[in-house]
Amino acid sequence: MSAARHLPLLLLAVLAAACPGDVTYIEVELSPTGPNPFLGVKTIRLEATGPEMSPIRAEVPVNEREVWLPPIPLGADRVITVEGLDGASLPVARGQSAPFAVTATEPTTVTVPFARCTTIVYRDSDGDGHGDPTAGKTMCVAKQEGYVDNKTDCDDGDSRVHPGQQSYFDARSAGVQSFDYNCDGKEDPQFTATVACLKDGGSCTGEGWETTVPGCGQEASFVPCKAGSCTPEPATTKKQTCR
Repeated sequence: MSAARHLPLLLLAVLAAACPGDVTYIEVELSPTGPNPFLGVKTIRLEATGPEMSPIRAEVPVNEREVWLPPIPLGADRVITVEGLDGASLPVARGQSAPFAVTATEPTTVTVPFARCTTIVYRDSDGDGHGDPTAGKTMCVAKQEGYVDNKTDCDDGDSRVHPGQQSYFDARSAGVQSFDYNCDGKEDPQFTATVACLKDGGSCTGEGWETTVPGCGQEASFVPCKAGSCTPEPATTKKQTCR
């Protein structure tokens, strides 16, 4: 007896004639094509499709051996797709049969190659389109709600934190409590110089801190430069913003 025979067999009710009571049965044999595809699988999702028929679906616990579906219409090019879902109802294994014909007497067995999925996706809890590199998961599809195909987020608890962030902020992020809002590995302050008002052609530059440059989120006296005369304005209290 082959190893595949020890795996779950799903029993389908298939319409065999015009009378609703006439049915035949198909054994769906899940044949592994790689390392144990049932690892972590809690639920089996099955779908039967084909020309001139609506998709027929069912879900059962992985340890069940029978699945009763609405009758599958007789006809050619029927296909059975099986997915293995984990405890969060996410697909982690998948298989699909070759097209087959359903008649009153056949087929009696349909083999579905069943394999572990290999697409790695990453949880995106804050919905900013960037995934948590510490929360990767292997699934069957790249697009799954709550997951993305990249691992570029450095704080998945704050949607303002992600690569390419151009804004500056005066408080730490909500997740990991950092000022690195653009995920470049540094906390970059917005204002880095003390005041030195200077005319440069028709413009005035040089606004800055009155004495020393404060750290991210810290308060200090900040001096703007007056337009026209380009002289220091009265100092105001300001927080250092960073990204």
